[in-house]
Amino acid sequence: MPMNCDQLKELYILEPEDLNFIKENSTDKNQVAFTIMLKFYQHEKRYPTSNDIIDNNKILYIKHQLSIGLDAFSLNQIPERTLSRFKSKIRNYLGYRSATLNDAKTLINWLVEQSKDAVYNTSQYRELAYQFLDDKKLEPFTPDRIDRYIASAVSTFEKQFFANIINELSPDTLKLYDEFLLKNVNNDNHITEDNNDQNTTTIDFRKLKTHISGIKLKNVEIEIDRLNYIRRYSNKINDKLFNDISRKVILKYYQRIMAASPSNILEFVPVSRYSTLTCFFYIRSQILSDELADLFTRLMRNLRLTAEKSVDNTILNEIHKVNGKFDILCTLADTALNNPTEIIEKAIYPKVSKETLKDIIDEMKHGGNKWYQNQVNIKMRSLYSHAHRKCLLPILDTFIFKSNLNEGKEFIEALNFIKLNKSLETDYYHNTNKVPYYKNLSQSWQNIIKQNNKIRRSEYEWKS
Repeated sequence: MPMNCDQLKELYILEPEDLNFIKENSTDKNQVAFTIMLKFYQHEKRYPTSNDIIDNNKILYIKHQLSIGLDAFSLNQIPERTLSRFKSKIRNYLGYRSATLNDAKTLINWLVEQSKDAVYNTSQYRELAYQFLDDKKLEPFTPDRIDRYIASAVSTFEKQFFANIINELSPDTLKLYDEFLLKNVNNDNHITEDNNDQNTTTIDFRKLKTHISGIKLKNVEIEIDRLNYIRRYSNKINDKLFNDISRKVILKYYQRIMAASPSNILEFVPVSRYSTLTCFFYIRSQILSDELADLFTRLMRNLRLTAEKSVDNTILNEIHKVNGKFDILCTLADTALNNPTEIIEKAIYPKVSKETLKDIIDEMKHGGNKWYQNQVNIKMRSLYSHAHRKCLLPILDTFIFKSNLNEGKEFIEALNFIKLNKSLETDYYHNTNKVPYYKNLSQSWQNIIKQNNKIRRSEYEWKS
């Protein structure tokens, strides 16, 4: 991209010492080439090659500063020996030295370490390499050698990465991986319409890779089955195996499996096959855990929305229980506003009878000042106990809950208590003293949960 005047002045201006250095070490004929090499090296951390296009504005600006005519310019016209001499002069002037084979090994090892932190393409690796050499005040290798060292670093990292994984896998785990692939190869060879249905109970490789959409109770069982299935393999992985590796790097190998079929994976060399499968099980287990937790959260949100909609419909259907209720309330408000000092018995009762007001109060007074919210909570508890409870409770068994906060620990104790007693056939907890978190609830919730010195299980689960 051509530079504007400000960029040219910032990057290609020649200081007095630069001008002296250029004139002392190059002839008039080669001054432009020498200057291009100097400034290019200062800003690009390398020398220009035949593949680099030198912006004509740069050449004109340099010629102007050197007071040289506007003859044609090309680096390709300069002999190789002259270019080598120029590089040596520039290297010494800028305080750099020639890179050695030991420097190349150091560069490769450094690139291997960088590969643990992120996924780079070739262009990004080149930038890293040139920056490393510049920081060490080393004259860069030729582009071809740089690319060879990058390829060596990438290969070395992958070998080390795979070796570390393989060393952590037991023979039984490798056998389990093989059985997983062989089973799914057979499934691919016997695909039926039922296999393609995501609602079937059979879990296979294709279903593990599929994202199940929709906020539906029936999806809970499918998500739990998928998570439990993949945990048969992910639980074999050492928790600390990937501590020093960026998640982005693991995702790179996870994507290889996501894009392959079981038969393709079997064609991988064993070390690559087992290592990439490990990355797949590790990441996929986390993703399915997140999806299940997200499904739980969205189902709970939908439960509230359903309850609110039901209460709204109930309100609309019951408007006529006291005839003209809203007209009465309007009359009542208007009368009170226009007669602020009158006695209620004289100003209001003639227009709205005491009996009518009592009927309205009896109809709407079901939960104090928070009538609407209480009605929503009642409906939510009903939906939970009659429909959602059976589907949502099993989710608790798929997670291990932890907290460093005292309040959080009490909450987790309550969840563990629910998990432990979820198979009880009775609808109550009979010993209130053994029920965690109960005494920390508000009095209103204690009144809802407690009945005849027993704790209602579904209400307690809902509040927890």
